[in-house]
Amino acid sequence: MKKYIIIMSAFAMILLLYGCKPSTGINDTTNPIENDQTTPTDDPLEKTYDIIGTITSLDVTNEQISILVEGDLTPDTNFDKASIRIDDQTKVYADQKEAVRDDLIVGMTVKVKFEGPVAESYPVQAYAKTVTMVLSPGRATIEGEKIEFEVVTEEESSIEFIKSLRGFGLIREDEDYYYVYIGSGEKNTGGYDIFVSDIVKVNGQVYITVSETVPSKDDMVTQALTYPYQIIRYSKDNGNQLVVQDYNGNFFDDINDETTESE
Repeated sequence: MKKYIIIMSAFAMILLLYGCKPSTGINDTTNPIENDQTTPTDDPLEKTYDIIGTITSLDVTNEQISILVEGDLTPDTNFDKASIRIDDQTKVYADQKEAVRDDLIVGMTVKVKFEGPVAESYPVQAYAKTVTMVLSPGRATIEGEKIEFEVVTEEESSIEFIKSLRGFGLIREDEDYYYVYIGSGEKNTGGYDIFVSDIVKVNGQVYITVSETVPSKDDMVTQALTYPYQIIRYSKDNGNQLVVQDYNGNFFDDINDETTESE
C-alpha cells in the first residue's frame, strides 16, 4: 500500500511540474521569434521629431555632412536649434521616398530624428537617424527637362524700382536669352540671400526652384536695409512661361503683374 502511495505521489509531482513549464509551441502568441517578425518598422514620416526647421548652414567634411537647423519649439519637437551630423547610417527621405543626403541645401526645411546621445550644449549636437526633406511641389513631384542657366549681373539702375518687392520678373531679352530677376524683397538687416537651385521645363512651362537663407539669431549682421536678389539668363528656346517657388512650396508673385496694376 505504501509503495502504491509513493508511486502515485511521484506521478502527481511529474504532472504538476509539466503543467508549470512555459509553452514554446508554434501556437504560443508570446513566442519571441514571432513577435520579432511582426514588430512594425519606424515610420519616417511620423508626427513627432526632435527638431523641425530650416537648414541655416551646411558643411561637408570627408564622408559626413553637418547641418545647423533652426526652428520653433512645438508640442511635436524637442529642440529649436541643433547642430546635426549626417553619416552613412542616416536615412534621408523626400516626398515619402528615400532620397540622398547630397540633395540637402541651405534654406531647405527638414524634419529630423536623432540617433544616440545628445550633447546638451546650445545648440544641441547629435547624429541624425532620419532626415525628411520638405520639398516644393515642383522639386518633389515634377520630372522635367533640365534647363541650363547662368547667373549674370545687371546695372543696379535696371532693378531700382523692383528690388524692394518679393517676386520674380522677366526684365529683358536679347537674341538668344531671357533675363529673369528673382528677389526676396527688402530686409531690415544683412545676412539674407537667395539663389536659383535648378530649372526644369514641363509642358511648356519653366519651373524655377530657389533657395533662401536667413541669418541665425547669433549671427553678426549689417544693420542696414538689404535687397537680396539674383538675376539669371536661359535660352529663349525654352519659352517664358515662368513658375517660381522655393523648397517649402511658396510661390513667388510676378513683379510685372504687380507693377502694372499699380500704374
